[in-house]
Amino acid sequence: RLLEHPGGTRREGGSRCGGDRDVPGGQASHTSLIENFFGFPGGIGAKLADPSSEVVVLAGDGGFLMTGQELETAVRHDVPFTTVVFRNGLYGTIALHQARAYGRTVGVDIGDVDIAAVARGYGAEAWSVSSADELTGALTEARTCGRPAVIDCRVDPDVLSPTDRLSRLLADG
Repeated sequence: RLLEHPGGTRREGGSRCGGDRDVPGGQASHTSLIENFFGFPGGIGAKLADPSSEVVVLAGDGGFLMTGQELETAVRHDVPFTTVVFRNGLYGTIALHQARAYGRTVGVDIGDVDIAAVARGYGAEAWSVSSADELTGALTEARTCGRPAVIDCRVDPDVLSPTDRLSRLLADG
């Protein structure tokens, strides 16, 4: 409910969103592995295309680490938008597909990268959170700070999507 926006339709996708679906609020699109490459740079592009719009990117740590260096571009060109990075220490979508298809995962672990410190290193505003209450406060601050902002949100690595648990997929494998 924190991201509801009047008017329009936004296209959401990816494993954390539970698949593609239309939801109220604008236009965004990412599905399957494309989200790893599109989400963050797409957020910059969306804000540049419509500077009056509010842009909030939702990304996993794997996807953010693939293209997060573009945060330097957003800071240098003063492109204010918010990114929430769900940090589970996995290339989660890849882990999901591997566990479903093969009953195991290979090469999907990500080290303990402090996403907020990385963001601050590029000159962005950043918060680290690990609970829903902390996320609510950080999201409110990030959305109103007027600068590129990143929220590093630690999440349970077992929860790959609203319906998929890694432990269950591996046990069923």
